Amino acid sequence: MTNSACDVDISAFLLDENGKVPGDSWFVFYGQDKSQDQSTFLSQTNGKDREMISIVFSKLDSRVKRIVFVLSIYEAFEKQLDFTMLKDIYIRIMDKNDTELVSFMVEESGTNMASMLIGEIYQYKDKWKFSAVGSGFVKDLAGVGEWYGVKDKSFISTIMTQ
Repeated sequence: MTNSACDVDISAFLLDENGKVPGDSWFVFYGQDKSQDQSTFLSQTNGKDREMISIVFSKLDSRVKRIVFVLSIYEAFEKQLDFTMLKDIYIRIMDKNDTELVSFMVEESGTNMASMLIGEIYQYKDKWKFSAVGSGFVKDLAGVGEWYGVKDKSFISTIMTQ
């Protein structure tokens, strides 16, 4: 079953070797559509995928060792929404020619999950790899931001309420 009240957004957290953002501007979401190093961008699409994050690896700051992709349901707690109310939760990795390289469909999700780490790109022996995750958080986007080291939660909360 899909609940039409679920407004799902994607975010990307650019993480250093300690698994934290180097600063509050090192994550991309609907309130901040590009990373500080200008390597990672969020855009809206009209196709199958509603939102897309693009990465220019040559522009990535050398401190970035991992990029995690998080889906979050807008106002999940206020509206009592969670990922069990959705179907077709997925992530696709495309190359610059729009050829699908890999995809991951979440088969099960738990109740009370307001956000989900759906996948990550990480550096391994100087190469970038993808790992499907599908692990839920009982946190909203501000809570996930805090988990990854975003200090100013009011920045996220202010944008979320506008």
